[in-house]
Amino acid sequence: MEHKIASKILAIFVLSIMLFGALCSLCFGVKNYAFADGEPLSIALVSPSYAEALSGASLYGFTPMDFENDARMAGQSVKPNTETNGTFSLALSTENSQALDASQNYELGMWVYFPSANLFNLTITLAGTGEKNMNITITSEELAVFLRKPATKLFSQDTENDGFGWAYLEIPFNAFPNKTNAIDGDNFVAFSSIGFTYATSSENASGALLFYNICIKNSTLAGATIKDENKQPYRLFKVEPNIDFGAIFLGDTLSLPQKTTMVKYAYVGESNVLEDTTNYTISAKVGNSSEIKPWEFNGNFTFDTEGATHVDFVATAKADNSIVLFDITQFQVYEFVGLFINQNIKTFYVGQRVAIYAGVNAKLTSFDNLHFEIEGESAKIVSTNIAEKYVVIEIVKAGSFKLKATAAGERKYDASLALSASKTFEAKELGDNKTGVRIALFVALGLLAAAGVGFGIKAIVDANKYKVR
Repeated sequence: MEHKIASKILAIFVLSIMLFGALCSLCFGVKNYAFADGEPLSIALVSPSYAEALSGASLYGFTPMDFENDARMAGQSVKPNTETNGTFSLALSTENSQALDASQNYELGMWVYFPSANLFNLTITLAGTGEKNMNITITSEELAVFLRKPATKLFSQDTENDGFGWAYLEIPFNAFPNKTNAIDGDNFVAFSSIGFTYATSSENASGALLFYNICIKNSTLAGATIKDENKQPYRLFKVEPNIDFGAIFLGDTLSLPQKTTMVKYAYVGESNVLEDTTNYTISAKVGNSSEIKPWEFNGNFTFDTEGATHVDFVATAKADNSIVLFDITQFQVYEFVGLFINQNIKTFYVGQRVAIYAGVNAKLTSFDNLHFEIEGESAKIVSTNIAEKYVVIEIVKAGSFKLKATAAGERKYDASLALSASKTFEAKELGDNKTGVRIALFVALGLLAAAGVGFGIKAIVDANKYKVR
C-alpha cells in the first residue's frame, strides 16, 4: 500500500516538474537540452535579459515589432559599443551549454537591426573551447541583397536614405566554411561565446547594429538568407480611426477618436513619434477638390462637399515641418439615395397591368414600412408585394400619373431615415401605339413574303418532277 502511494506521489512530482518546465519555456524562450526525434529545436544562446553576457555591450529597449499585438517584442536587444563610424567587435558569452548532433542540420538565427543604408562586412564566430570554432563573413554586398526591401505597402514609406530596420538573419551551419573545425567526435562543441565583427575599409559611417533573440534551431536552408516576411521597415505607422469611410455620405458628421486610441504606433527608425511630442506632431486633415480642412482628434467633422475626398493622417517633424509618416484614405462623398423606382419604361397603354419594383440602397442596415401610392387618375394599384418590394398597377385611361414609394430605414452614421421616391409615367390609348402597329405590319408582311417564297420553291420542284417523268 505504502509503495503504491509513494509511486503516485513520485508520478505527481514528475508531472509537476514537466509542467513547470513547459511554462518556463513559454515565458523565457524555448531552451531545450534533450530533444526527441522530429521535435523542433530552439536554444537561446543569448537571452534578451542575460546581462552577464554583455561585456562590450549594453541592453537596449528597442526590439522588433510584434505586428499581431501592435507592440515591440518583449525583452531587450543587445547594443554593442561602437567606434564613431559604427564599426565594432563584440564577443558575447552564451547562456547555455549545448549538445548538438553533428549529423543534424542546424542554423544560427537572430534579429539584427540595421540603422543605416550604409552596410559593412559582418563576421560571426561561434567559439567553443580551445581552437574549436567556426566563423562566416557576410559581405556588405551580400547584406545589401539580403536586405533589399520588398515592393509592398508596408515598406512604401521608407526612403532611399533610410536604414534597413529589423531583419531576421538565418545562417545554416552548413554555410560556415570551417564547420568541421567545430565538431568534436559526433557532436558540435559546446559553444561558449558568439562573436560579431562589423568592419569596413571605406570611410562611410553606419549606426550601431542591434541584436535580439540569438538562438540555434533546426534548419532546412541551403545558405544564409533574410526572408522577405522576416523584414521590417524603417518607418512604421498604423492608424485605426474605426471609421467606415465607404459609408460616409453628404452631410454626415463624424467624430475622430483620441490620438492615443487611434494611432497604434508611429516610428521613424528608433524614434517613437507617437510619444516624442517635442519633435513631432500627428494631425488629421480632410481634403477635396476645393480645400483641405483640419480634423481635430476627439472632434467632429461634417462632410459637406460632394466628390472625391481623402482623409490624411500625417506625422510631421517640428524642426522643418516635413512629413515623416502618412496614411491616406480616399473615397467618394455623394448624396445618399436610399429608395428609388426601378422602372426604365416610362410609357404604358390602357389595359396594361405592370409590376413596378422599388430599388433599395445596399448601404441600408434596416428597411421597413414600405408603402406605394399613385397620384393621378390614369392608373390604379391592383396589388402590392411588400416582401418582394413591388406593386402591380393597371392603366385605366390616357394621361399621366406619378408612382410614389415611402419607407423607413437605417444606415451606418444615420439611425433614422425617412425614405421616399417617385417617378412620373405616361398612359396612352392602345391605338396610339404606332410603333407596335408598325412592328405588327412588318411581321405580317414578312410572314406573307416567306410564304410566297415557299410556295414558289415548291412549284419549281413540282414542275421539275413532272419533266423527269
